[in-house]
Amino acid sequence: MTQVSYVPLDDTAHSVSRRGEPLVGSMSCLFSSSITQRVGSGMTSARHTSTTYWFIRQLTEISYGVRSVDARSLPWGDENVISEEELIARYVPEPTQFEELVLPAVRLFRFRLKGDDFSGFGYASSDIRLDEANMRSLFSICMEYLNAGKKREAKTTFHELLNIKQGFTGKNQFMFNDFGIALRKAGLYSTAVTSYRKGLDYTLVDDHLYYNLARAHYEQGQWWECIEALGKCFEHNPELTVGKWLVELIVALSKDHALLRQYDKPPVPKGVASRALILSEAVQLTPPPTTATSPGSVKAHRRIWHGINLPDEDSESADST
Repeated sequence: MTQVSYVPLDDTAHSVSRRGEPLVGSMSCLFSSSITQRVGSGMTSARHTSTTYWFIRQLTEISYGVRSVDARSLPWGDENVISEEELIARYVPEPTQFEELVLPAVRLFRFRLKGDDFSGFGYASSDIRLDEANMRSLFSICMEYLNAGKKREAKTTFHELLNIKQGFTGKNQFMFNDFGIALRKAGLYSTAVTSYRKGLDYTLVDDHLYYNLARAHYEQGQWWECIEALGKCFEHNPELTVGKWLVELIVALSKDHALLRQYDKPPVPKGVASRALILSEAVQLTPPPTTATSPGSVKAHRRIWHGINLPDEDSESADST
């Protein structure tokens, strides 16, 4: 009787941020809202879109404060309170313009929000700034845009967040690894690859980060990039179990066309299959765990995989600064 190996999917313990959850009240950014109207009539009519910019900060877990911005790109006027649902429905984050327009103006004019106190919400003062807590909060909000079906707005904002130029404490491999895991789980594989590669700007010795990069390439059927990242992973840690499982899966896929169809993957190139086989032998693969309901037997370099779910890994570079 054919027996089936079972590998449990994402171990949620590996997806918890090492820096903790975003602080309530830590989000502040420039947002935009747009209104599209038809101008004119008949053959001369045209659609015109007007865009307005706003400064929005988080007040509580479920409420946000909205202010207009003046010609200097600084907040002004009274603050209106909106819900998270209104935020997602009407406004779009503009992190690039926040970095390039608002923050320089804040520094130039030594601007502070008068009469406000962020105490207890993550800030000791009402400074407008871009730091790790703000980045993580903005990222979390973007996930809510994705959940609301606003994929285009979410992808644009993710791209802008990953390309923020300003340095700050906590902008490191751990933050980008956390972002990459969330993006991969959301199905934004190419954006996850971008995030993992950003993390590698801060370390080149992180086996877990290389594994997660390989996993994102695997999801896209990018075999050469996947096996290259796995090779880097094993250079730094030949004992990483989940990396071994992924290598063995590639070996199995290279030998089993039915398995390729099951996982909706393109054929594994011969060169990739050869490298995967060499890697699996070099790291002395340990069989994946089995369950009572799905027992498993192993044949040399070939397994039947069922319900595979490869876990993500936290970034564990020795350099945690």
